[in-house]
Amino acid sequence: MSMRDAIRAAVSVGIAGAVVTASALGQVIVPAPPATPPADPYTPPAPPPPSAAPAQPRPAATAAAVEPPTLITRDEGGKIVELSGSVFEAALRALKLPADRAALLEKYLVERAARMDNHIVINSEVTLSAYRLLLGIDDYTDVAQLIRLRTPLGQSLPAPSYLEMAALSGAVTQAEKEAAQRAATDYFRQYNVQQLRAGQPEGAQLDVLTATKLSFRQGAVELEERMSRLLDQLAARGEAIGGLTLSAAQLAALSDTNARTRRTALIDALLALPDEARMTVLRSAAAPLPSTLIVPVAVPTAPLPRQQGAGGGQP
Repeated sequence: MSMRDAIRAAVSVGIAGAVVTASALGQVIVPAPPATPPADPYTPPAPPPPSAAPAQPRPAATAAAVEPPTLITRDEGGKIVELSGSVFEAALRALKLPADRAALLEKYLVERAARMDNHIVINSEVTLSAYRLLLGIDDYTDVAQLIRLRTPLGQSLPAPSYLEMAALSGAVTQAEKEAAQRAATDYFRQYNVQQLRAGQPEGAQLDVLTATKLSFRQGAVELEERMSRLLDQLAARGEAIGGLTLSAAQLAALSDTNARTRRTALIDALLALPDEARMTVLRSAAAPLPSTLIVPVAVPTAPLPRQQGAGGGQP
């Protein structure tokens, strides 16, 4: 029996017991009072008039809602301009913060990037495999194929989430975090509709496959940003990448102008390494953690447990 079932059973037994007890009490026969009640020489004084009902405590003041910023700008043709980098970072930067917390936000963004790099390094097999699948997302031809991305992508981001960690850092309040979330959600919604309707006749049914791909890409934007930086820094070293042996074909691919070709070749070479060697190579390009952390969350030093379906492979 699970913990939830045990709790439900205990509650059920408690309720049943209360019902049985109430029924039993209802069957108690109360003796009839005597015909003439005994005289009572003492007459108690009349009770005082009821006092006014005590004043109810006032509800605690809640933080005022923060108006979400807009992340939407349009070009001369009226189309929404795609944001580069993290939409959540853009949402945080768009908040009107006082100078002291704006400075704290900048420290948080540096720390979050380093935390993300650390997460990539210690979970390198999962994160590299997930990113490899993400690079080939355009090759997917049906939604069912995209399901294989769900588990590895779910393990490819550190916890807590980007915005939740920003609130824990003290850079933003809970209300500001929620405003940033609404701004990001509004941007994704409007941009996605624009992309899905591009080239479609008015009233045409939206393409579910394209919509799902957009959703996966946006969910993995932080992984895309940090992983592409790590891989491109390593690729720029060419044959001077310490600890990594490359074939002639892989070495040639590192200078390819096609980012997918360049990064895929490097991922394949990295995944062929033992765990510790792979982590060492990646850590050489990772952003170092600040000496003083402002987020009260421990930095993991061990990889997450592998989940079924978290492996790599071709689309």
